[in-house]
Amino acid sequence: MRKISISTTTHLCNNPRLVKELSSLFALSEYKIEVNYFIFDNKKTQYDKEIINGLRNIKFNPIIWYRKNPIRLFWGLISKILNIIHQRLNISLWQEQQIFPGYFELYPTLKNSDANIYHGHNLVALAAVVQVSRQKGKVAIFDAEDFHRGETHSSNLINKLIIAIENKYI
Repeated sequence: MRKISISTTTHLCNNPRLVKELSSLFALSEYKIEVNYFIFDNKKTQYDKEIINGLRNIKFNPIIWYRKNPIRLFWGLISKILNIIHQRLNISLWQEQQIFPGYFELYPTLKNSDANIYHGHNLVALAAVVQVSRQKGKVAIFDAEDFHRGETHSSNLINKLIIAIENKYI
């Protein structure tokens, strides 16, 4: 049985495309699926529970990411410092952390997975997914719909980070 680990950086209910994919995979008995997702809004967790209840054979790994969570505050501060360094010195360090402060919460969750396939469901999950899959000698996949290069012609920091992440991991 193939094991698939799917990672997203938001609530399940914020991601109807993911829920549609999970519903399709749920119907196929040859896959064992786990989903790593972030929760940051109490109101949305109720909608997530409804989705989870409809997909009982899938393992869901919520990553707590509430605004007042000390871990989120710490990694958010690190990201802000990296952004300031970029603005002052025009140096982009640790793009994975800059583009998503939850990177170091997702990465260890994936390291504990024993999947055959690691699926990054959005751009900010891509770095952790690819790094873990390479370390384990497994396959990494990414939704091409989330290929964000060229969405804007801006030279702002987020656009630079998008290009850096895509260049490094795709």
